[in-house]
Amino acid sequence: MTDNIDQVFKEIPGKRILDIATGKGGSLAWLVETMASQPKGIGIDNGPRVLEAAKAYVDKPNLQFARMDAARLGFSIATFDVVNINNSLHHLDNPEEVLREMYRVLRPGGHCIISEMVRDGQTDAQLTHVKLHHWWAEIDRSLGIPHYKTLTREEIMDLAKVLNLSNRQSYEYVAQDHDPFDKALQEELNLVINLYLERAKKLPHYPELETQGEALRERLKTIGLAWATQLILIGCK
Repeated sequence: MTDNIDQVFKEIPGKRILDIATGKGGSLAWLVETMASQPKGIGIDNGPRVLEAAKAYVDKPNLQFARMDAARLGFSIATFDVVNINNSLHHLDNPEEVLREMYRVLRPGGHCIISEMVRDGQTDAQLTHVKLHHWWAEIDRSLGIPHYKTLTREEIMDLAKVLNLSNRQSYEYVAQDHDPFDKALQEELNLVINLYLERAKKLPHYPELETQGEALRERLKTIGLAWATQLILIGCK
C-alpha cells in the first residue's frame, strides 16, 4: 500500500490525457485535477448513456468525451502524453487489443497508467466487494454485456506485459478510514442489488441468482464492505 499516491500522480508530466472506458468521467476528472501539469483530458467509452452522464457529471472546459471502441481508437500514433485505464480491464472482451491500442496512441516517453481492483489477498470485508462485483458480472454477462470476474495481481501483471513499458512501477492502494458498515453505502448497495435482481428476472437461472443476491445482502449486514485493493501500474513507452 502507498500513502502518497496523489504525489505519484502529481509528478507525471503531460498536457494531453486519454482515459479509456471513462464511464461517468470521475477518474479522468481526478487525474486532470491532480496532475501538476494541468493537462487536458479526453474520455472515451462505447456506452452512449454513460457518456451522457459523464458530460453532466464532469462539467469542465478542459475535459472532452467521445463514443469510441477502445480496441479501434480513432486517434493517430503518438497523440497522447498519458493514457489511463481505470477498473475496466475486467469489462473488456479483448483486453490485450485495447492495451495495444493504448500503446499505439501514446507518444514515446509518455506514461501509461493501469489501475485495477484485485480479487486475491483481500480481507473479509473487501471480499464482499469482490463477491458483489462477480455477481453483477454474471448477471451482466448473461444479458449480453461484457463483464467478467475481477483479476488477480498476477493476471494484471501478465496482461501489462503486452505494453512492454520501461521504468514500470507498481503500487497498491487501499482506501483508508472507511467504515465497512456505513449506513448510506449499505442503503445504496441494497438498491443496486434490487436493480440487478429486477434485471435478472428474465434469465432462466434467476432463482439461483436471487439466492446469491440475498446472501450478499446478508453479508453486507454481518461482515460489511470495504473497497478492494487497487493495483496501480505506471510505466513509460
